[in-house]
Amino acid sequence: MQPALLCLCVFAQMVSALNATSLLFNSTAASFVPVALRAVLNTGPPPSSGAYGTAVWAGQSTAVRFTAPPDVPGYGATLAEVQLTVAANRYSPSNLRLSVFQDSGRNSPGTTVLESRVIRLPAYDGRVTITATHPGNLYLYPGELFWVTLEGDARYVQDAVSWLDSPNGVAWTAFNAQSVGLKEAGEDTQTLMGSKSSTDTAAGWVVERATRASSIRVLVA
Repeated sequence: MQPALLCLCVFAQMVSALNATSLLFNSTAASFVPVALRAVLNTGPPPSSGAYGTAVWAGQSTAVRFTAPPDVPGYGATLAEVQLTVAANRYSPSNLRLSVFQDSGRNSPGTTVLESRVIRLPAYDGRVTITATHPGNLYLYPGELFWVTLEGDARYVQDAVSWLDSPNGVAWTAFNAQSVGLKEAGEDTQTLMGSKSSTDTAAGWVVERATRASSIRVLVA
């Protein structure tokens, strides 16, 4: 299957004592027939301050698993939207790739990419909410496993962005790193913290059932 393009909206809210500004990047306007959407994965938002998350750069990518619910129609549900929150890098612009992969069959991201989109963020000291909407031609069938992956091209971990964690989110997560000791980054300090304990490895991915998973919401129609 050829990768289908996502319609991507990126909102960065810059807050100061004087005003708040919203930035909209790479938005595609289109008309759609309203349909009922439901969440198949929603780990919840990150805390309002002092959040931690997974560092994303050339030396490390990260992923979160989702699945189609068992009660979807026989013809399948369609992927409608993926939303996640990152802490941008205050010193360096970032080029990220947001993708949807099929599962490898070993509970890890596989090699078949179903969606892929490059996200370009400016150097920015704050959070960015990324909302990617799908045109409606990717069908999810009951019990199928998929992974949302986030990759970066920063050469140095100091230039990484951080995919922020939700304190209440439970999900299967994975990261693929040159060094498993460089997993987490603090939102406020951009310093690196220690890795979570891993439960499994497959195809170069460290896979775990996280109780503080990356902040993500996946909607289907």
